[in-house]
Amino acid sequence: MDERTLKRYYKMARTVSKRLYIPGYELEDKIQECVLHAWSKLGDDPPERLNSYIWKLMRNRLISISRKVYLDNHFLVPSVVDTETPIATTVVVPIPFSEKGKTITLAMIDCDGSLSRACKTIGVTYWVGAKMWQAAKREIRQEGFEASKVHSEFCWLCGDTSWTEMRS
Repeated sequence: MDERTLKRYYKMARTVSKRLYIPGYELEDKIQECVLHAWSKLGDDPPERLNSYIWKLMRNRLISISRKVYLDNHFLVPSVVDTETPIATTVVVPIPFSEKGKTITLAMIDCDGSLSRACKTIGVTYWVGAKMWQAAKREIRQEGFEASKVHSEFCWLCGDTSWTEMRS
């Protein structure tokens, strides 16, 4: 690689690297990552007209590194052997006692939280379903688990399945 191209890569990499923070990475490490990535993708002598592309290429490389670092640092799950407290496998969801609220809530659970699919499932338009869902959420917030306990209706979420049984 000639000196002019190397200076060009390093100048752009320094600018890009100063703008993005990655935990555990020094500025020089980020610059080196950017230069190596651009050089591996574009080679020794890219045209001058590709400057904005090179900048985006370097920026995207740093973003992908930061995602990996974030995931590695924030989503550590303790092993079952290391913990004394058992991990819950069942989640109880309060079901509103109004008929419309019950219908839309069960459809939302069955459709993994997708309002558009829930509306198709129960055969209503999206806007009608949205109004039903807003009313059901309001009812759940107001009554909470007490609404379910009074009417003794629970929806159990177990393991990887969405909803398995209704108890009355």
